[in-house]
Amino acid sequence: MAPPPSSSHLRRLLLPHLHRHRLFSTATAPSPSASPPPLAAVPTTESVLYSLRSLSKNPSLALAFFRRSAESGHPLGSAAYNLMLRTLASRASAAQHFWPFLRDMEAAGHSVDQGTYLAALASFKRDNLTADYASLTERLAKARTDAQAAGNPVSAAADAIRGLEEDGSHEELEKRLEGVELLPLTETAVSKVLREVSDYPVKALAFFRWAGRQNGYKHESVAYNAMARVLGREESVREFWELIQEMKADGMHLDI
Repeated sequence: MAPPPSSSHLRRLLLPHLHRHRLFSTATAPSPSASPPPLAAVPTTESVLYSLRSLSKNPSLALAFFRRSAESGHPLGSAAYNLMLRTLASRASAAQHFWPFLRDMEAAGHSVDQGTYLAALASFKRDNLTADYASLTERLAKARTDAQAAGNPVSAAADAIRGLEEDGSHEELEKRLEGVELLPLTETAVSKVLREVSDYPVKALAFFRWAGRQNGYKHESVAYNAMARVLGREESVREFWELIQEMKADGMHLDI
């Protein structure tokens, strides 16, 4: 199977359609001296994530916005915490805030996903932050060991999805996922499963639809973008654009 498309590949796929479909925000990035953006009157998970992404090149402003959002009781789920942690790791000048924020994140009941671990490690290595790199490497190894000892429902779900026939029914998928302890669903879990089955776009989309039908769960920006990355290849162009239309209808942005 071909590897999942890179961001540059997906952008090349999108270029002929960008202006027609208006997928990307045209807002300019904040200047280094700018203040954090005002909080929305009725913020959503999507609006908080969008603001954090727009501030990703300025960790200090991003952290100030995150703290204001937390103090105001705005929605800060696992995706927001992971995005903020990656932002703090991305600049050596903000690394001093990384570990205190990680402790706050865990105290709030959120775990670091593998993508965040790998992004932070790459940043620490690039900036020669040897002690931080070593500490985070040790933490990642422990997290993997703990996950294996406890059993990994994400991997179990991915194995079930890979075994699905290309034209398999909803009932077949339901049956294959019986006994996999994914429920109650979270966006983090859905995104992790999608990454593990990224070589099988049709089967991944079947899982995405299954997840969207589960009680108490609703796809937000993180899950939609994870699904878009899986579909962003030549053999699933039609499904990709159908998903983009869904995202636009829900007021979400494509984050390539």
